[in-house]
Parts: sequence; C-alpha cells; structure tokens
Amino acid sequence: MLERQVKITGIKAFDESLLIAMSLITICTLGPLELDLTEGLPITLQSLLVVWFAVAFGLRIGLTAVVLYLVAGGMGFGCFAGGASGWGHFIGSNGGFLLAFPIGAFLAGSLSRWAFSSSLFTKTKFISSALILLLSQLLILVLGVVWQLALSLKTISLIDVVSLFIPGLLIKTAIGTLALVFISRVIIRIKS
Repeated sequence: MLERQVKITGIKAFDESLLIAMSLITICTLGPLELDLTEGLPITLQSLLVVWFAVAFGLRIGLTAVVLYLVAGGMGFGCFAGGASGWGHFIGSNGGFLLAFPIGAFLAGSLSRWAFSSSLFTKTKFISSALILLLSQLLILVLGVVWQLALSLKTISLIDVVSLFIPGLLIKTAIGTLALVFISRVIIRIKS
C-alpha cells in the first residue's frame, strides 16, 4: 500500500533494505510492550506489527522483517512480548503465536497485493486494509490458541476465547488502520 509511495533513494534494493531495517527495528522496539487495558490478558502489539508491515510495504519486506525479528528474538535479543527471548519460546506455550507470525505476514502481504491491484478494492483501500489486518491477526490468534490448547490438553469454550482476545484484536486493528491512513496522508502531503 505504501511501498509505491515511499521512495527514499530511488534505488529499489537499497530502499527495500532500509524499509526492512525500519520495520525490524519498529517490531523489536514496540513488540515487547504490553498494554493492560482489561483485567485479563495484556494486549501486545506483536501480532499487529508483524502483519502491518506486510500490508504497508508488501509481502517481501514484511515477511523478511518478521523472519529477522524471530531470529533476533531466538538469538537472545529481548524483543518478544514482555522482553522475552530465546529459542525455547518457540516450543513453549507461546510458540504457536511466534510460529504463526510469518504465516500471518504472508497472508497479509498476499491479500494486500491482490486487493490493491484489483480495481474493485482501490477505492476502499482503507476498509480493505482493516479487513486484511483483522483476518491476518485472527489467523495468528487461532494458530496460537490451538498450539496452547494442544500443549495444555485443556479445553476452552469459544466464548472464553472471544471474550479474552477479540477486544484486543479489534483495538489493534483500529490502531493499525488509523496508522495506515495517517502515514499515507502524510506521505501524500510531503510529495505535493
């Protein structure tokens, strides 16, 4: 969505490298932050950020940044939720979420490429972006919860899952959509 508007040097490979680095730094910086808005699970920005950059800058940039983020976290850089790190988190209770990040980024980038190249969606770009952000984060959520349930051998009702995760998911989708709108308008104003 923004990849065509962002021209830093005019050299495509260099610009993409800068966007990957910027995306990685942003995910590593904001990913560990936890927002405790409700009396339940804290809301982390990880799932939003890993799909946001795939929507904003495209599949290749977004997916590369996510894979580098997972490698950095695995190697000990405290960039996972709450500042956690290490390869052990990939097989722990949150491993499903971590392993779902590249899948969510792939879905977000692929849907964005398809939606923004279709004349049907170009006029509703921000609504399409919101739906793509929501679906991609929902996929991460489903895969993460299934992983947790498989490890714990517990059952949880769908109502409990919805009441725990959906409010945060909707808040993050709204934040991501507003960020896309704001940044897109800033870029347009700078260029004009």
